[in-house]
Amino acid sequence: MIRADRNAEINEILRNEYYSFTVPFLTEWSAAFDKEVPPSMINEFGIIDEKRYDTDKGVLFVCKETNNWDNEDYEKGILFRGWMEGITQHGLTGGDHISQHPNMWYNIGRWATLICGPSTSIDEIADMKASAISAIGMIAFTNINKVRGKKAAETNTINLQSPVLQENCCDEKLK
Repeated sequence: MIRADRNAEINEILRNEYYSFTVPFLTEWSAAFDKEVPPSMINEFGIIDEKRYDTDKGVLFVCKETNNWDNEDYEKGILFRGWMEGITQHGLTGGDHISQHPNMWYNIGRWATLICGPSTSIDEIADMKASAISAIGMIAFTNINKVRGKKAAETNTINLQSPVLQENCCDEKLK
């Protein structure tokens, strides 16, 4: 069942968690990577489109990293969840990186379509593009790599994140 009010509540809880993790994580990150300019924030996460996410049968996609984003995006007020919500509603126009490299997003949308509608035929989803992007609005999303930037998550980055996330997880209100 889609319960936009509950989905908004969940995203608010996640937003608060996100902000509570930011300072401790970036402190650890700066200590581990003292020669690099630190990211200004960590990656956001949550329900992409609160009006289309099935609260009772929720689907969470866990990906590896956000490629080629930098601190300038935050300075422009671009936050990942809201940015993705806009793309699922309005398509790839103006999507910058996603419109240049859409295959991963087409595949995530196809997978979401099949998971949310198991009777959908493979032939039907095989050529999906615009409807695949729209289907991403039915999922929640996060990345393992909690910082933006490079094209690949290095092992030391992932190792850094594990203790911080394990120590601080999870909010009882999300259950």
